[in-house]
Amino acid sequence: MRDASAADRAPDPTTPTLDTTPTLDTTPWLRRSGYFREVTGYDEAVELLSDPRMHARFVDIFEGLGVTDGPVWEAAAASLLSLNGEEHKRLRSLVATRFTPRGVERVRQFARVTATDLASALASGGRCDFVTAFAQPYVMKGTSYFVGFREDEVAACWRAVERVGAAMKDLGNRVEDLEHGLLLLAYAKSALAERRLEPADDILTLIADEVARGSLPESVGLVLVSTLLSAGLEPTINQIGIMVTVLADHPKVWDAVAAGALSTANVVEAVLRFRSTNPGAARRVTESFDYHGISFKQGETVIIGMAAANHDPRHFVDPDRLDLDTERSSHLAFGFGPHFCLGAALARVQLQEAVGALARALTCPVVHEIEEFDGGGLAGPASLTVEFTARI
Repeated sequence: MRDASAADRAPDPTTPTLDTTPTLDTTPWLRRSGYFREVTGYDEAVELLSDPRMHARFVDIFEGLGVTDGPVWEAAAASLLSLNGEEHKRLRSLVATRFTPRGVERVRQFARVTATDLASALASGGRCDFVTAFAQPYVMKGTSYFVGFREDEVAACWRAVERVGAAMKDLGNRVEDLEHGLLLLAYAKSALAERRLEPADDILTLIADEVARGSLPESVGLVLVSTLLSAGLEPTINQIGIMVTVLADHPKVWDAVAAGALSTANVVEAVLRFRSTNPGAARRVTESFDYHGISFKQGETVIIGMAAANHDPRHFVDPDRLDLDTERSSHLAFGFGPHFCLGAALARVQLQEAVGALARALTCPVVHEIEEFDGGGLAGPASLTVEFTARI
């Protein structure tokens, strides 16, 4: 028997061949989201958020709108969210030790007392806007205490934080509102100058010292302080509102927390996986590569859909159910990899103490009206009308 020749082995040109290259229609972890591709799979999100070829570039948002210079662009470029690699690692490490789980325990008792006082005040009030009656003052007080701001200073900056947050949800029409972020930079400059004259045992003094030593560029230090005023407030305020809306549909969970039968830590992690204020993050491809048969091209922006990944049915059993088993409810609400949320441990403490204090003081809330934030960016209730009854 003779060996088959190349001609013998060639496919019949009249016979169609099957193209097995993955596409968006056949890839369970990738979908089209507006102009971008969005990674929706949990395992894929974890791997790509850790990939050194995928860079966080917060400044890209502004450059996409034509803002390529000026103070707003400079502030965005100096943000840790625009820095990557060794530079990002070095600068982040200068303050990261204060944000570890052990480092943030210093705020727990303060958060517990504050949450208890605010929850007690709700017991006699009936209906209220939970966001303004509890979430905002609670987070402002805790963040002020932890970082080193005075409460009146944070309250004075809150309007600017709100305006910047609103602009980030509708940048195409409200990019000019980002100028309010410059007010935060001005305050940051004043706060660091004050700490150089009057040091204290707080994060502001730590940042001021690093700037004075030259290990932290002043521009990065100023933006970091401004970020503590914005990212340290808005996401946690939103998430506490989300916690209440989710648990209002789970009165047995609420009562179990009150009785001590469920740990607040388990409940918080379950809700963070179930619904987070942070829907996703953008990453720029810095070097073309293939991943599971899909090509990512240099310069492309890819959305890592953390909210979608947290509901990936290939990773979570019954993903649309509130799952209190922490072994199965690991989540990406705080991201993953080198840009994992710096304030995650602080947010966890604040969320745990808020949920515990509310459940112990009040019966499960009745939600009457929710006004959600419009547009992109952080999600959650802009206002939340609820009714509480004091627990007997």
